[in-house]
Order: sequence, then structure tokens, then C-alpha cells
Amino acid sequence: MRRLYAATWIAVLTMLAVPAWAEGSSEATVRTTIEKFFTAFNSGDASAAEELWRADAVEINVMGMVSGEAKLNERLAAELKLGLKLEHKIDRIEVDGSVAWAVGPYTVTIPTKDGGSTQSNGVWLQVLKQEAGAWKFEAASFTRVNPPKKE
Repeated sequence: MRRLYAATWIAVLTMLAVPAWAEGSSEATVRTTIEKFFTAFNSGDASAAEELWRADAVEINVMGMVSGEAKLNERLAAELKLGLKLEHKIDRIEVDGSVAWAVGPYTVTIPTKDGGSTQSNGVWLQVLKQEAGAWKFEAASFTRVNPPKKE
């Protein structure tokens, strides 16, 4: 009887541990997907960045909202043509089954026509969904944060 009791507890504890392990693995995969996007963007690799988005995805930034593959690819091409560079940090990732979200600060460097550059800071939020076993962006928002006004 004690063996049955011990075996039951081992089975229960194993079942509880597997979701925690799987979530940790999913979180790492989500992090990798986000890093792939920023790396592709900063290197000007449009096709590598495009393949990380779902066809029905939505993106919001200072230029407005776009949705759908054609509009997202058009915006991405325009941003890459400008030579924008994004520095980012991942502050938090949450995974719930086949949906995940991540958030953190960013700094975008925008080249100017005189050879200089200007920077803008903000926070980003990305929602990802598993599609055919891979994490893809479902929605993204890049929100500029204005520095406090000097009094």
C-alpha cells in the first residue's frame, strides 16, 4: 500500500513539473524568436524579419496601425530603407499555452540626411502565437515615451 501511495505522489509531482519545464522551454523559444526579429531588423534582412510574422498580424507605431502581410512587409521595407536601428531589452515574457507576450524598452536610432542621427525612446509589446510549432508575431506595439518636460 505504501508503494502505491508513493508511486501516486511521484506521478502527481511529475505531472506538475512537466508544465513548468515546458513553459521554461517555451519562454526560451519566445525569447529566441524576439531576438531573431531585432537581429534581422538591425541587419536589414527583410525576409528574415518577415517570416517571423503571422499573415494576419497587426503592428502599431508612431506611423499608425497596419495589418496583414502586404502592409506589414511594406512598412518593414520602408523602415529598413530609412536605416533605422533598434536597441532593445526584454524585461518580461509570459507564456500561456500557444500564446505569449513580451515587453521591454527600446531606443530607435534614425539616420538624418546630414549624416548624423537622432534617437527616440519607448517601450515595445509583442504578442506571439504558435503556428505550426513555431512562435510568430500576432501583434506588436512600439510606443514612444516622451521625456518629462523641464520646469
